[in-house]
Amino acid sequence: MFHRINQKFEYFLKKEINELYLTHAIRSFAVSTIAIFIPIFFLQKNYSLVEVMIYFLVHSFLSVFLCYGALKFTSQKGVKHSIVLSIPLLIFYFLGLYNTDYLLLLYNKMLVLIIFALIASISDAFYWMGFHVDFASVSKKESSSKQIGIIQALGILFSIIGPLFGAFMISLFSFQKLFIIIISCLCISIIPLFFSGEVHEPFTFNIKSFLSKINVKKNLPYFAEGVRDFGARIFWPVLLYILAIKLTEMGGLFTISNAITAFFTYYVGKKITELNKKKFLNIGAITHSLTMIIRTIVKSISYIAIVQGFGALTYSLLNIPFQTSFYNNSKKRGISNIIFAREATLNIARFFTTAALVALLFLLKEKSALIIMIIIGGIFTLFMTWIKDE
Repeated sequence: MFHRINQKFEYFLKKEINELYLTHAIRSFAVSTIAIFIPIFFLQKNYSLVEVMIYFLVHSFLSVFLCYGALKFTSQKGVKHSIVLSIPLLIFYFLGLYNTDYLLLLYNKMLVLIIFALIASISDAFYWMGFHVDFASVSKKESSSKQIGIIQALGILFSIIGPLFGAFMISLFSFQKLFIIIISCLCISIIPLFFSGEVHEPFTFNIKSFLSKINVKKNLPYFAEGVRDFGARIFWPVLLYILAIKLTEMGGLFTISNAITAFFTYYVGKKITELNKKKFLNIGAITHSLTMIIRTIVKSISYIAIVQGFGALTYSLLNIPFQTSFYNNSKKRGISNIIFAREATLNIARFFTTAALVALLFLLKEKSALIIMIIIGGIFTLFMTWIKDE
């Protein structure tokens, strides 16, 4: 028995894709401890909700252009260089957050916010462009659903306790103590990349082609993905905070949903075939859309936990077939080109979604504005089913 386990472990280590698994998993844990609390961190530093949303506006706007530069860098230097470069930038970002109080004494508060958004945008662009190109290059089309299930489940698995751990660290100690732990984890996450080869993918961009009617139509599912993403990932935690949900309760909610997502992501990745992929996608989109809308209605923490847990399950049904189509299409249309199309469209959607929230904040109470945008995110989830296999 131990011999078979050892053989499987050795096979795991030899597979080309697993350096990416390990780096992604460690980074996922580090980021998961703070991700849902970033807006809350700024709110506790006396930024208004509108100012916090300006941070995400700047982040999304810059990311559209930075993704282009990151893909150019990746095509010339390789994906490993791109991912490795992103980690020190992310460490620098958290060092800045650690010293926020000092920075606010020296500089204008909006300037500090914009600088943070710039550093985060650059880091994210280099990481995700390298990650997507690497995965799309080394994954096999015939087993892409399984591989996507594994890598996403592994990332989520490592981040299961992240939100709860982060909440306890913030509540019992401080954000600063958590930032130190995050920085330590990020330093470790670089190590697996030094045991892998380099991957280069050509990248050419034509603005007319990107804006052509046929490609705009192909990219609409990514726009829908971006609206859903900010609704669930940014606006929902902020709404919970405004509703006076304790940080530890919030961390517990996301830990439970991460556990459910990890299990069903791996399960769905194994069960999806070309014949049933569209069925999984449609069922996932409809049910996940409903969970995003219903969660804005329920009030007690127990009911919120149930709805969010079911949302995690349904997101797995939606996400795996969606990601499978994305990576498979990238092999047909050009890996770097379709990755840029997706990331640029995602960030355009995030920008307009955040801009819509900012506009609503001048007209409505914070709670009402957030609820409307989360419901819109749920509605746009349905349009993710428009993704086609080419």
